[in-house]
Amino acid sequence: MASATEENPLLQCCKCMGTVGCIHLECLKAWMEVKRQSKESKNFSSFFWKTFECEICKTPYPLMIKNKNFKYKLVDY
Repeated sequence: MASATEENPLLQCCKCMGTVGCIHLECLKAWMEVKRQSKESKNFSSFFWKTFECEICKTPYPLMIKNKNFKYKLVDY
């Protein structure tokens, strides 16, 4: 397990409790990247997620997460 750092904090961003209640920012971003779908054409690319929520408790994820005095973007676009 990776250690939490300022760049990769351990976040509680849904209603899950216990060992599944926290996730490192980079782990969550990587998981969201796997869930991302895209449509590409000659003139544009569209990215979307069928669901943008925790798969366990169904809490919607925000695009930006605040932790202590820092703000972290969950999705870079």
